[in-house]
Amino acid sequence: MSFTPVPLFGDNDVADRERLNTIITNTNHLNDTKIDVRYEAYGRLETSGLKIAAGAVDSDSQTTFYRTRFVNVGNFFRTGTRPVAVVTLASTRARRSTIAIANLSGQSPTLDHTGFQSYARFIFETGNLPYGPNFVNWIMIGL
Repeated sequence: MSFTPVPLFGDNDVADRERLNTIITNTNHLNDTKIDVRYEAYGRLETSGLKIAAGAVDSDSQTTFYRTRFVNVGNFFRTGTRPVAVVTLASTRARRSTIAIANLSGQSPTLDHTGFQSYARFIFETGNLPYGPNFVNWIMIGL
């Protein structure tokens, strides 16, 4: 049994037998596949009950070299927990850029369950506008 991509449903598409069977097979595959995740941070080691959130946000890259972006994950992680985040910049014109993150208030480098804000500095290869598109890609792991 393996995972098979299911074509996206259009406005007038019908949920036919073949698509439903593929969805059921994919669900069974995911349930039968063991995924190992390990969280070790802030004096805590967890190997079960973990969640992973990921995404990308546009850095609003039209006029400035410095940008702050907020990533709010709401109540995805349990209140009081401290997820770990990994971020990177995706850009075709800024090859030597830097990024840092802090909690949503910007007062601590230790994240909480709500998300984070990223601080990006783009160093562009040319001075011609526009500077984008540029994205902040992120992954968070926590409880």
